[in-house]
Amino acid sequence: NHCSHEKPVHVKEKLRVCMGLLGLGLDSAFKYMKQLIYSAGTLAHYDVNIEITLEVDASKHGLGAVLLQEGKLVAYASKSLSPTEEDYA
Repeated sequence: NHCSHEKPVHVKEKLRVCMGLLGLGLDSAFKYMKQLIYSAGTLAHYDVNIEITLEVDASKHGLGAVLLQEGKLVAYASKSLSPTEEDYA
């Protein structure tokens, strides 16, 4: 596994940039970013010979993770927490 020494850019910061550039509210910016991720050609194929970077983020309301190789998105996952799960967050 590869651990990046660069300062990570958090999802919230990316959303703020998206909001500012497009004049979108938070919900619209989030939906726009999800649409970009889901669009064709966004995901790269996993290569066992290339180092990986795993970036994760969590809040009281959800969890998210992305797997990158050479800065390209290979896989992602997210989960909204149930009220019971939020009590443990």
